[in-house]
Amino acid sequence: MGEDPQDSTQAKHMTHLAVGDYTLIRNLGVGSSGKVKLARHNTIGKEFAIKVISRAQYGMTPPCNAGGPRPYKKNTKDLSAEARVLREASITKLLHHPNICSLHEIFIHSNQYFLVFEYVNGVQMLDYIISRGKVKERTARKFARQIGSALEYCHRNNVVHRNLCLENILVSETTDITIIDFGLSNLFDLSACLDTYCATHYFPAPEILDGVPYTGPKVDVWSFGVVLYTIVCGRVPFDAENLPLLHAKIKQGLLKYPVWITKECKHLLSRMLVTNSSTRASLSEVLCHPWMVRGFSGPPDPHLGPREPLRSPEVLDRGVINNMKGFDFGTQEEIERRLTGILESESYLSVVERWEDKNRTLSDDFDGVGGIDTFSPSRASLAVSDDATVVAEDETNENKRLSDSANPGRSRFSILRSFPLKFLSPVVQPPAEPCIPSSCRLDVEREQADPTGGFHPLLSVYYLTREILERERAARLSK
Repeated sequence: MGEDPQDSTQAKHMTHLAVGDYTLIRNLGVGSSGKVKLARHNTIGKEFAIKVISRAQYGMTPPCNAGGPRPYKKNTKDLSAEARVLREASITKLLHHPNICSLHEIFIHSNQYFLVFEYVNGVQMLDYIISRGKVKERTARKFARQIGSALEYCHRNNVVHRNLCLENILVSETTDITIIDFGLSNLFDLSACLDTYCATHYFPAPEILDGVPYTGPKVDVWSFGVVLYTIVCGRVPFDAENLPLLHAKIKQGLLKYPVWITKECKHLLSRMLVTNSSTRASLSEVLCHPWMVRGFSGPPDPHLGPREPLRSPEVLDRGVINNMKGFDFGTQEEIERRLTGILESESYLSVVERWEDKNRTLSDDFDGVGGIDTFSPSRASLAVSDDATVVAEDETNENKRLSDSANPGRSRFSILRSFPLKFLSPVVQPPAEPCIPSSCRLDVEREQADPTGGFHPLLSVYYLTREILERERAARLSK
């Protein structure tokens, strides 16, 4: 986690406090569920970002008098918030990706939780955009590929972020991305829906605002689209003076594009910011889009380690199962029983068989190269026509863009306000049907056909837990 410039002036007012093995130095900002402070480890001298979250007050019972329900209701809310804290810690501790802020440890001191994250010496994407106005598409593509890589890693492990926004993306001095604050994240199952209202003002998907059940990955794609639009345009796609009007604009989904946006970028955004989640682009489509792969050999690497399907319950490691805590999966025996049921199910066995057939075919065709390659080199030679549909071409250059100029000294959010209409292309309704050729799309069946990633949240947590135990074992052996 990095520093919020607005909080840097508070450092001189903060007394250095020792908490456990750490000394708190200064405030960095505020996360979705608590304050974030810069701290230094007293032994190794390394700096960390510590999120400080108050614990719920226990021992309260529903009062019987007429004025009593309020404190009990508050207690229930506090307990729910505490459950989210533990879920954030449990999820983030398992994730291991170069563009996701890693959790070092969690401990309890007095009546507070302390979540110790890696410290990222960078600025929020919001401040990065404010200081520059808008970002060149080449730099925006680098950002987008790193964000997309992190999201694919999460989704392939049945994790949805649900609060992707400019404030939760840090930019380092080398323009590398780190995604922070998984306080609203959750596990998802593609066969079920989530229903929790969450996200920051400008970034929630229409289905969240409508209060209807939703699938996790598609809400992340929408927020990703809002982030990308803001990066390349220097303003948010939907804006209003109050929340009701803002929400109405988000649900309507009408977009205005600055004239300097290339056709490829415009088409990608129009696929991500589709109000109907069923026709909105999948993350796979986004990552294989011509704009996303321009100048690269394929879509971004999700940094998933090598995995083999769990072919029978006999291969389950009870040491791994014993460490699958924090997700309300039940006791060790219950988790093992549920995993066994999944591994013996017809749907899983069928997916394993298809997975092995595909890998066997790829191994024969590419002389031993394993894994499923979702990118075809021919996709790099796709371009976007004048009517914003994808067409084949030999090699085209990107449209010329206006130079990046920004007036310094504007307020923190003024850069996100609408530009004058003369700088905007006409209002465009995002297409209701996908325009990407079928070779660039992965249908739902194919996306669900990997038994090593995304098939079921319980399996994903098993893999992630096993991998973190392997990393810890390797670290001990290297000492």
